[in-house]
Amino acid sequence: MKINYLFLPIIASISTMMMASPAVVAKPIQNPEGNTVANSTPSNLKKPKKAIARYTQAINTNPNNFQAYYKRGLNQAKLNNWQEAIADYNQAIKINPQNADVYYQRGIVRSQLNDNQGALEDFNQALKLKPNYSQAYYRRGKIRERLNDVDGAAADYSQALKTAIDRIR
Repeated sequence: MKINYLFLPIIASISTMMMASPAVVAKPIQNPEGNTVANSTPSNLKKPKKAIARYTQAINTNPNNFQAYYKRGLNQAKLNNWQEAIADYNQAIKINPQNADVYYQRGIVRSQLNDNQGALEDFNQALKLKPNYSQAYYRRGKIRERLNDVDGAAADYSQALKTAIDRIR
């Protein structure tokens, strides 16, 4: 990937601010009877294969379980199982097409596969659903930079920085 050195100070600022953002703690998944099927605590996230098995069990119990597909996709991505992650994100989107995070995560996977157009579409959709999504602006800027859209990348990096600052104020 060609690096545009003009953007390095902006990218460094955005990256630093995003690292300071509070972590999202996932909730346990429950089956229809109310029993916990998959524990998505940080210790479990260190064991993606085990988590995938538990999320698969949750999906088998309830095939319309958005969280199970979404979180299994996250764990597939941790193992670089890109196609499996995309398949899980696609199912999650079918169940809940209004969730910005699933489009964002699928965009990341698509960017890993160098599907720049697909990643761009996903980041656009994430931003349509969640207009102040600083990470999506940042990632879309990276894709636009790959596509040699310097003005678009600059605008996205600027918006990422602005929304990140607004979030921590």
